[in-house]
Amino acid sequence: MSLHCSSVVLCLCGTALAHLLCAQVATVTVSPNPASVNQQTQITVTGNNPCKKIDITFGDSQSVSPNNVTLPYGVSHAWTSPGTYPVVAQGVSPCSGQASTSVKIQSAPISIPPGSLANLCKMIDCTGQPHIKMYFGFSSPGGPGAVIGSWFGSKPNKVIAKLSKWDGTPEVLTLAIDEWHNTWIGVEWPTGIVGVREQWAKIQVTTSTGQVSNESSVLFVPDPDYMILPASDVQLVHCGTDTEADGCNGWTDPDDEGAFFSGCSTCTFYGSHWRSPFCSPFCCYIVSDTDAFKMTVKNDWVLQSFSFEYVANQELLESLQIVGGVSEFPYGTTWQPSVTWADECGDDYAYYGYVGISGPKGVPYK
Repeated sequence: MSLHCSSVVLCLCGTALAHLLCAQVATVTVSPNPASVNQQTQITVTGNNPCKKIDITFGDSQSVSPNNVTLPYGVSHAWTSPGTYPVVAQGVSPCSGQASTSVKIQSAPISIPPGSLANLCKMIDCTGQPHIKMYFGFSSPGGPGAVIGSWFGSKPNKVIAKLSKWDGTPEVLTLAIDEWHNTWIGVEWPTGIVGVREQWAKIQVTTSTGQVSNESSVLFVPDPDYMILPASDVQLVHCGTDTEADGCNGWTDPDDEGAFFSGCSTCTFYGSHWRSPFCSPFCCYIVSDTDAFKMTVKNDWVLQSFSFEYVANQELLESLQIVGGVSEFPYGTTWQPSVTWADECGDDYAYYGYVGISGPKGVPYK
C-alpha cells in the first residue's frame, strides 16, 4: 500500500511520520526573469522539509544536486546564450515532487563607453537619423567634394544628387564614394554630365541601415561648350543694296546682274557689295546703306567673343563701319549689329563677322 500526504496519513501516522512522508518539492522560481546573457540569477526551490537532496537542471546542459538541503533552497546561475530555458527541480528520496518553470535570456545590452559619439560608432554602425549640414568642394563633372553632417554610420552606402535636364526631365546622379565616416563622406561627381544647366542640385545620403538624410542644396556648374554661332541661326533684318551685286547671310539682291558675291560657310554674319567700274560719269555717285542682323541665344548660353574682318579693292575702307557696339560681350544673350557701308563705281568688298558663344555642354542654344 502506498502512502500519500493527506489528512488520513496525518491522523494515522502521527505528526513525525506525516512530516517525513510529506517531504516534497513544491515550486521553483528564477529571478530576475527575463535576464540577460551572463547575468547572475537566483533560483529558489520551495516545498516541505526534510528534503535532504534535490536535483536542479538549468536547461543548458548544467545541473546541481545538493545534499542535506533545507527548503526553501537557493542557488545562483547564469546563462551564456540568449534563448528560453526550462528550469526543473526534482526531489530525491525520501523527498518527492517535481516543479518547473522557464527563464528567458536576452542579449546583453550595449554599454556606451564614456566619450563622444565617435566612441560608440567604433562598436556599432550608427542608426540615428542622418543629417547633412553642408557640402564642401567642387560640384561639377569629375569634381571632388565632401558631405559634412552626422549619423552617416561606419559602413559606406550611397550619396545621390538630384538635378533636372534642360527640358525639365529629372536627373539623378550617384556620386562615387572615396571615404565614408560617421560625420563626413568624401565623394566625386561623375564625368560626362551633359544636357544639364547650371542649377541648385539636392544632395542626399542613404546609410547602410536604410536611413535617408535631409536634402542639402549645392550649386552645380556644368562643363562649358564653345562654338561659332552659324549664320543659319542669325536673323537678317536688312541687307543694303546698290545698283549692282549685294548679298548678306545667304540672301542676294534679286536684281543683281550675276556679279561677284562672296559667301562664308563659317561666319556668323557677312555681306558683300559690288559696283561695276564701267559706269558713266552720271552714275558714279556714292551709294550708302546699312546691313542689319539680330542674334539671340538662350538656355544659359551667352555671347562670348566677337571678331570682324573685311576685304576690299578700293580706298574707301573708312566708309565700312560696324555699329551697335560690343557691350554684349561677354555674357550677353542678344545682339543686333549693323554694318554701314558706302561705295562708288568700281568698289568691291566683303566683310565677315564671327561671334563665339559658350554654354552648358549638351544643352541647345536656341
